[in-house]
Amino acid sequence: SGEMNWRVRFRGTAYHNTVQVDGKEQTRYVFHKHKFKIRGPEPKWELRDFLSNADFDFVHGVAASYEYDAIHERTILFAGLDYWIVTDALFGESEHRYDLRFHLSDAANGHTTLTSERGMTLLQAPHLLIAQPEHPSKEVALEEGFVSRTYGVRHPAPVLRSTRHAQNALFQTVLYPYAQTPPTIQLEQIPVWRGEHLCAPHEAIGLRVMVRSEEKSFVDTFLHARWPDNGPYTIQHRSLGELRSSTSPLLIRQCGAQANTTTNTRCGVQPVVLCGRRGAVVTLLGHTFMLE
Repeated sequence: SGEMNWRVRFRGTAYHNTVQVDGKEQTRYVFHKHKFKIRGPEPKWELRDFLSNADFDFVHGVAASYEYDAIHERTILFAGLDYWIVTDALFGESEHRYDLRFHLSDAANGHTTLTSERGMTLLQAPHLLIAQPEHPSKEVALEEGFVSRTYGVRHPAPVLRSTRHAQNALFQTVLYPYAQTPPTIQLEQIPVWRGEHLCAPHEAIGLRVMVRSEEKSFVDTFLHARWPDNGPYTIQHRSLGELRSSTSPLLIRQCGAQANTTTNTRCGVQPVVLCGRRGAVVTLLGHTFMLE
């Protein structure tokens, strides 16, 4: 209705929590014979991986649109039943503009802040933190969007947009819900080696997520590789020494030291594996073992 066709806008790629490439729709959606219609094939898609147990859920999906040459791969890790790590990797034959968006509720409108601190960007909204590692070529902005629960009625709602211009690109996003008091979060990306090869971030990356709240404190180390079977993969960190895994994904949780171990029931002082593939061979703190 009016100058803006809101139905078309809400159906578009930019109004979903995904990556938009060069401002285009994932599926062609154009005006044809009196109204907008889908006029192209849906993206080719693949569910590449799914793992789950009592401490985590992990899914890896791939989408290849017919509207552009870039391939979008997304993994979502539900870590320790506490929060989510969303990893978006884009692989193009040429340079593209990649816009990653996360849409918030209208309840967050006017109550959301975006800051840059300690090597990361941090969005704080009611009951939700969104954190991303900084990148020198990444632009991050808080924009105005809308939500609509009833046809013809829309409400202002903030949108977090992260943009990169590149051939290949990686976005990592931590989504941390909280009840009353927001926790303190710190992120640190760690390079990953495959043999003597230093992996590009979109090939493999390590992410440290440090969390301190009134209820619990812990540090998670997440290892993710695009091709899990091409390992072993190695990361070096002062608190873990050399961490090696024959495959990915892998999530190590450390509690204790500065953590409140009395309320951390999933791990004690020593690091524990919360997420891993059965049969993976892991070396941690000088000990090598196989995951069951």
